[in-house]
Amino acid sequence: MISISILKAVPEKTTKVVSVGGRLDRERMSLVMNPHDKHAIEAADYVKRSKGGKIVALSMGPDMKLGPIMQKMYGMAVEGVDENVIVSDRRMAGADTLATAYAVALGIKKLLKVNSEAIEEIISMVNDGINREYIKSRSNELYLQNLLPNKIYSTIPSSKQSIIWGYYSGRIIKEEVLKQLTEIRESMNKFIILAGVKTTDGETGSVGPQVAEALGESLNITIPQITYVEDFHIDSDSQKVLIKRNISRTIQNIESELPVILTISPEYKTRVISPSVKKQVRMNSNHGKLDKPIVWN
Repeated sequence: MISISILKAVPEKTTKVVSVGGRLDRERMSLVMNPHDKHAIEAADYVKRSKGGKIVALSMGPDMKLGPIMQKMYGMAVEGVDENVIVSDRRMAGADTLATAYAVALGIKKLLKVNSEAIEEIISMVNDGINREYIKSRSNELYLQNLLPNKIYSTIPSSKQSIIWGYYSGRIIKEEVLKQLTEIRESMNKFIILAGVKTTDGETGSVGPQVAEALGESLNITIPQITYVEDFHIDSDSQKVLIKRNISRTIQNIESELPVILTISPEYKTRVISPSVKKQVRMNSNHGKLDKPIVWN
């Protein structure tokens, strides 16, 4: 499962905001990560430790400013993020919440596409009967780019349990390999997006829900958006997200399908993970951390 945390850099001191023509000039200001987004990272970390996958942090703004800030996200919470994506282009300057949400949504769409295409490439090679040595070599390249989970290919000690190693050794037949790879590719549609409830420089609280609308429209699906989440977990049997939120002094318990976008309340407290899930989680997880941010214009 891919957990995507939407992050934003905000002015460190509101008394030193620099604007040009009504726009914030972020390149000339001292920026820090929005304090509310810390809870989104903690929530994403919980998802990874309980279900596996990887955490991708995505932000929009000048990459020369965001790069050093995003670098700190690798060490956040228990394990931190695995990848940083920065959507950066001067043509996005001065974007309101709707334009920001649209750009962020297309960044997420591209992220999902890149990861899905890596698995589709392996499926195509297996289906076409490409040399198994080459498939193993190409799988290793994609694995090191963090695009394949350990379940498909891995270099960890238990790597012989992976699908490609099983196919390479002749332990798993072609039809079974294609079946398992197709199931994993389809599971890519069950992603989760997490964001802070608001930002300290805008206080609108609207970008998370607007990303749900923009991304859902772009992917031609409905993506639920649930705000002010204080607690949640993903049920292993139904694969539904069970959510508790506090809105207008009312506690609501909500059940949602995946994919879903949650904005995480400052009252959120991460859950403790049972040691019994660790082995399964490791096979569902990816290679590790990509230390260099990915920048898309």
